[in-house]
Parts: sequence; C-alpha cells; structure tokens
Amino acid sequence: MPRENAEWRFLGITNSDAASNMATDEAITLARSQGLVPNTVRLYMWRPPAVSLGYFLKVKDAVNVETCKKLGIDIVRRISGGGAVFHSENEVTYSVIVKQSDPVLPEDVIEVYKKLSAAIASVPEKLGLNASFEPGHAGVCPNLLVAGRKISGNAQARKRGVILQHGTLLLDCDLQVMADVLKIPHKLIDAKVTTLKRELPNGGLANNRTSLGNTDNVQDILRKGFEDSLGIRLVDGELTKSEISEAERLKQKYSSKEWTYMR
Repeated sequence: MPRENAEWRFLGITNSDAASNMATDEAITLARSQGLVPNTVRLYMWRPPAVSLGYFLKVKDAVNVETCKKLGIDIVRRISGGGAVFHSENEVTYSVIVKQSDPVLPEDVIEVYKKLSAAIASVPEKLGLNASFEPGHAGVCPNLLVAGRKISGNAQARKRGVILQHGTLLLDCDLQVMADVLKIPHKLIDAKVTTLKRELPNGGLANNRTSLGNTDNVQDILRKGFEDSLGIRLVDGELTKSEISEAERLKQKYSSKEWTYMR
C-alpha cells in the first residue's frame, strides 16, 4: 500500500520552447533515477507552439514541415512513444516523473497510464463536463474524451527504473492549424478533437467566475486532482542546479536536426 500523504515535488506552470520543455522532462527523469530528487509533478506551456513527435515516428509521415516553418511552429522529438501532437499556446501540459517501483502505481501498464493521467479528468469534471478514457496509440496511452472527442492525450517513457509520463490538456486551439501541420483532414480533426473552450463557449468555470484564461485556476484544479488520484501531498519546489545544468545540456540534443530528423 502507498504511504499515506507521501510528499512529491510540485513544479508549477512555466512557459518555454519545445526543446527546453523536453530537455527539462528528461533532466528530471535522470535526476530521479539517481535518487537526487523526489517523485515530481510538473506543469508547463509551449511558447512558441510546437509539434512533438513520438520517438519512433518519421517526420515526413506525420508533419507538414513547410507549414510549421511558415507559421513559426517548432518541431521536437520526444523520448516517449505515441503519435504526433500539436501543442498550441493555449494548452497546459503535465509531466509525472516517478520511480517505477513506487507503491502508488498499479502493476498493469494501462492502469498506470490511467492513474497518472486521472488528474487531468478533474478539470473538465470541475467544469461540469463528463470525461472518459478510451484506448489510445497502439492500445495504450489512453486518451481523455469529452463529448466523445479527445481533449487530452499522453505518452510514456521508462528509463533506468523511472516512469516519465507527460500529456496534454487543450484549453483552446485552432483546429485548422492542427490539421494543417499534422497532415490530417480538418473534418477528421473537428470530429475527433475538442477543447475546453469549445465545450464551454462562455469560457467560464463552473461554480465561479474565473475564466479559462486564468491558468492559476487550472493549475489549482490539476494540483488537487493529482493529490486526490495518487493519494499524495504535493509540495512546492524548484529545479535543482544540477537539473538546470543537465537540461541546458540536453537542450542541444532536442534542438538538433540529428535528433529531430533521425527518422
């Protein structure tokens, strides 16, 4: 059984470019594998917008590179699997970095995905929307649905006994741009993807007057959601000097054409 009220580190919302975001996730993962930092929940956003590729994807099969260049959209390859994801500037992304042996985690892989991403469901549910999971890429990586459309997807990597799971929450998004950069017909995107703004046209949160644009409010809901779903207590923290240094080193990899266009 997990320890009651086990303390994990919480890193609140930051805004960074794609290479920095992915480098930071990997730096935390490496630090956790060495026992230098505790289990961690991190929230972040993307400035400028980007497309992230699952580790095994070929760029030419998944992304319209010329459209990305024209629109100033970054392209980055993740260390996690899964598909290609368009990250708009109106998205909150989460990452959970946890020891694979931690007793809070179930043994079944799909159940691990669901447990770690259950906190994301707390946001639409707080807004009075019904949320449900469906099998995602290759039968795993469950997607979170609202009104039958995907509002959150997630992916996972396992390195040196540590699980890194990161995923999205679409507050708002230009679905036409998403379709253009991912080489997917707009009609298909429109039928399969949604956002909180789309489901709540007035942009308001249930039971209060705070707008969706206030990411502090979204952060608070997510934080409580992680605490409740994992049975933990999140303690405000910050990156260590060694994590920052490692992230700066790894950013060179994530910024390189050799890494991005390796397939």
